[in-house]
Amino acid sequence: MSGLLTLLRLPFLSSLAGALIIITLLWTLGPLLSISGYNPLSSERNRIIAAIIVVVLFALYMLIKSLLARRKNRKMAEDLAKTEKDATQIQTEEEIATLNKLFDQALAELKKAKLGKGKGETLYQLPWYVIIGPPGSGKTTALINSGLNFPLAKRLGTNKIKGVGGTRNCDWWFTDHAVLLDTAGRYTTQDSHQSVDSAAWTKFLELLKKHRRQRPINGVMVAISLSDLMQKNETERAEEAQTIRRRIQELHEQLGIRFPIYVLFTKADLIAGCMEFFDDLSKEERAQVWGMTFPVDDLKTEGEPVVENFM
Repeated sequence: MSGLLTLLRLPFLSSLAGALIIITLLWTLGPLLSISGYNPLSSERNRIIAAIIVVVLFALYMLIKSLLARRKNRKMAEDLAKTEKDATQIQTEEEIATLNKLFDQALAELKKAKLGKGKGETLYQLPWYVIIGPPGSGKTTALINSGLNFPLAKRLGTNKIKGVGGTRNCDWWFTDHAVLLDTAGRYTTQDSHQSVDSAAWTKFLELLKKHRRQRPINGVMVAISLSDLMQKNETERAEEAQTIRRRIQELHEQLGIRFPIYVLFTKADLIAGCMEFFDDLSKEERAQVWGMTFPVDDLKTEGEPVVENFM
């Protein structure tokens, strides 16, 4: 029963089920319909015509829905391209030309790409995850070595780092099952040019909310370098924690949703004894999830939301 309910939650199947129910009602109860003594569905021929009309209307509905999804996807890609062109104005002419060429090529590939389990979802339908963290925390390196499949790399080439978008602002990584938004470290710390970084971060959140109103993001990954963490004193660690908390709070406030938070500790291999600890493990054992989950109820305290207690 639960499996059937899960299937019916799928937009296409639920719409199809509705159309079949209407056809069934027309066929079984149609002969009972009377309008001023006239029974328009009394004959089998008229009921067949009515069923065909329902099928045609269902097909038109699905076609219009698909066209609207493509239009939303195209508009999103155009807005991202516009944002990227604004960012490249501060680059040298050579860098601008190179970046524009790569970005235009990536957008062209995205329009042709078929992603997701069914190889047919749009960028809007795939789950989106935002990755934040201080500069040099190893966000991009973690993605490169994640073992994920980046289908666009087959067309763009492995030297293009498998992601598309602005390397100065945000790298867009398109996997088979999700879109990963690797944001610039300055978006998190906002300590290079505070006003510029803050405005760019806010605009980035507005763009997410504009194009994905129902669910702007499906989660946030926070990358923290273990080696950097160990080199900082207690005050510096507290300041970094407060900064990350502010970014997460802004995500909650700007997007207006609750989402899971995944803390990823990177550069563990730089910690003494780490490599030796994993030496005896097989490839399969090293591929296992290594971490822990904090239940939401365990993080709550009376009168304080979870996000205020994070870190």
